[in-house]
Amino acid sequence: MLKDKLNRLHFLDALRFIAASMVVFYHYFYFYFLSLKGGVDSSALLVPSARYGFLGVYLFFMISGYVISISVLNSKNIINFAVSRAVRLYPTFLICCSITVILALVFNESVGLLQYFLNIIFLGSVGGAIDGTYWTLAVELRFYILISLVFLFNPQRHIFAFMVFWIFVCLILHVMDFFNINIRLLNIVFMPNYSPFFISGALLCMLNNTNYNGRKVFFVALMSSLIFSYILSLYAIYKYITDVDYNLIAVLNLNISTVYALVSLFYLLISLTEYFSKFIDRKYFLCVSILGGTTYPLYLLHERIGFMIFNGFFNGSAGYALIYITMFLIFFVSLFVHTMFERRFSFLIKNKVHVLISKIGIK
Repeated sequence: MLKDKLNRLHFLDALRFIAASMVVFYHYFYFYFLSLKGGVDSSALLVPSARYGFLGVYLFFMISGYVISISVLNSKNIINFAVSRAVRLYPTFLICCSITVILALVFNESVGLLQYFLNIIFLGSVGGAIDGTYWTLAVELRFYILISLVFLFNPQRHIFAFMVFWIFVCLILHVMDFFNINIRLLNIVFMPNYSPFFISGALLCMLNNTNYNGRKVFFVALMSSLIFSYILSLYAIYKYITDVDYNLIAVLNLNISTVYALVSLFYLLISLTEYFSKFIDRKYFLCVSILGGTTYPLYLLHERIGFMIFNGFFNGSAGYALIYITMFLIFFVSLFVHTMFERRFSFLIKNKVHVLISKIGIK
């Protein structure tokens, strides 16, 4: 089913960096002033398009759906899949969480030992998240758990059927919500407000990597599912920005057509992954790969550390320059974490874990 994905994943690395940049600009020019200062600062006028940066999270979810589908289809079993995901996410998360805690103490912000412990085992919602970005990790983990269920069957044969089932469940949950029927457990497990983006990424992966010779019915079914997932994703975004508790559409003065256009652009870019990969020359592979790898620590580090710097040093017009200085500072710290730790040790850790698993007889 799947072809060589080397170039395509490099294009997705570029998209990751775009998504991370969108989120950073949104947090620094809008969210900081809205959440901690009670209103949008005039600095936001410097980058008015940053108000749409929160959509970068949804682009992340789509990329994750694409990449994780490849990981599932290339993994021998659920253990192999779980190890690859854990090694990819956890060591970097532990390092970034620890850096944030140390800097919080430097800035005289309290972080308890119990809070730190609960965060590093992904229970920040219980003890209080150390960084506001960590909520997406819980969403990612639930996606991994759900998609790993295909290992109960044959992933190559049943991943599409599983995605169709998931779309159907999301539709039912949205209909129930419309009639004010809320089954909390089902919403927590199936995440109808986020999963259409994961599902769409997975379906776009199949669209780009399936041989359709003699499989016209499957192609029609795949395209129909993708269209349905696209509609659900637009509805999920609409629910979020018009939610009475946030009312982002009014607070940020969002144009709903622009929101829909950006989400549609995400779909277009990922659907053309194979096409755009041709324009990334091999001599840029390492650079693009490093940029893509840097986005994970950048995402984990930027919010609280940036806000602590702003709280300590933001002062009038000089604060605008501080925002950009902080961006570059966080980027280089993230680059250091990725190149000095993640790239050097992830492969080593993964091999050690596989050796340990083989020793205890798990295949």
